[in-house]
Amino acid sequence: MTMIPISAKETVRLTPSDLPEGAEDAPVYLIAVPTLRERVGFRRALAATGARYPGDSELVSCLKEGVGQVVAEDQRPELLALLDDYEARAPEDRSEDLLAQVGEIERALRDAWPRYAELEAERVFWMGMAPLIAAQRFLRGWENVEAPFERRGGIVTEACLARIPERHVVEVGWKALSLMSPSEAQAKNFASPSRLPAGPPTSPADRSLPTAGPDGSSSASSSR
Repeated sequence: MTMIPISAKETVRLTPSDLPEGAEDAPVYLIAVPTLRERVGFRRALAATGARYPGDSELVSCLKEGVGQVVAEDQRPELLALLDDYEARAPEDRSEDLLAQVGEIERALRDAWPRYAELEAERVFWMGMAPLIAAQRFLRGWENVEAPFERRGGIVTEACLARIPERHVVEVGWKALSLMSPSEAQAKNFASPSRLPAGPPTSPADRSLPTAGPDGSSSASSSR
């Protein structure tokens, strides 16, 4: 069981994972353990950016809605059953083939059902802003970094963060988020923000979904 320090004065030392293990003079970032009040402040700051994290259930519901609207009628039952199967399984029980098939549906609906692309964009924005704001609020200093460290008004300035590699800023932010309560980290998928397949499918059957034409006929002769 991982023990999370609870002292408001305690900091966690983070060496970036992109550096060789045991590298001399590697940068070390000092991250404060968020208190309850600080967590609330973080959420408020994140909400002020307009960032929102659509959960998996919302994404799958949007896919189902899109299937019902733009996919040829004779193809809908099979695809809806596939999405039901995906939603009912725990992440570790989803096979590569199942992920690949859901990935096909996603790619087809990004163009045919704009609402799904909008939800994905919201998730991408949240995932970009959350670690940035967390780094600003919970980074307390660094070692073996030539650039000066600077905080103003209780947060690290963007100009200060710009002095270190962006990938380090992101890693610091996700580490700070992981130091929040375990239940919250799981609820927001901090460790693995996206469960839906993000890349191309591994299935050899890489075909777009057939969509319904104005007369209700299928735009593709082959079925999945």
